[in-house]
Amino acid sequence: MYKTLFKIVALSSLLASTTACAATFGEKYDGRHKDLTYSEKKYTVKNSIYMPKVANGGAVLFLPSCASVQRFNENDIKNNWVNPLLEQGYVVAITDYNEGRNASKPWNCGKDKHLSQSRLLRDVFNGVQALANVTGVDKNKIFTMGTSLGAMVGATAISNHSIKSAEKIGWVTPRAHVALYGGCSYPSATYLTSSVARPVLWMVGTNDVEMGTGCSSWLYNSVKKAQPDSVFVTYKGATHCWDCKQLDGFTKSTYYGTQTYTYDKDVTSQSQEETFTFFRKFMK
Repeated sequence: MYKTLFKIVALSSLLASTTACAATFGEKYDGRHKDLTYSEKKYTVKNSIYMPKVANGGAVLFLPSCASVQRFNENDIKNNWVNPLLEQGYVVAITDYNEGRNASKPWNCGKDKHLSQSRLLRDVFNGVQALANVTGVDKNKIFTMGTSLGAMVGATAISNHSIKSAEKIGWVTPRAHVALYGGCSYPSATYLTSSVARPVLWMVGTNDVEMGTGCSSWLYNSVKKAQPDSVFVTYKGATHCWDCKQLDGFTKSTYYGTQTYTYDKDVTSQSQEETFTFFRKFMK
């Protein structure tokens, strides 16, 4: 339906000199996995960039859940987020953390992830750089959005420390971040804190067991104090993965108890509208 970008400037030359600087993101980058590159892929959305029919100058990097892009979520990613964002006029890139990295189940789910936190964080900035290289994209209007792990890694990327470190080495940084059913913190890692340098739209459900107990009204108020344009939305009765039609009814055990995914068409629609409204605030 939409025309893909036929040629994307490779990031390897742009980022080759910055490997040593990745340590500024907290954990030393070990160099085990190469940076992702983005291009046209006819049969998959993995690490692809899509162009809208009529561009508005903005761009969105979509960061998926811990399983990344799989057969059981690819259609939902396209139908719920990529196509609607294209209709709004945004250039859209979809990150697949696993491609070319010998990842296997459980991929990056749980505390023992296939990839390090610094590698995942670097993936966020790699994707932003790829979008910044697309002709017609305003570098000040590049957004990130993510589901579950993608929501959380994206939140880490807009912390004061991450933004300052990225700007120091010349990277373009996200204008704002949208998070769907992300956990704020866990015993093994912290993602959203009051130390944020960009606004965030944080959407959660009251029946989400998987997001844990790290989010609180105190944290939300602290983030809003730091970034007044931030928005926090709670959907009554929504579970983790409320936009996952392909995984409707899937049940899993988590550290915090059993979670059953329930697809909610109305909440999905509401979260889409919240996302579009949030992005529009920064497109003026």
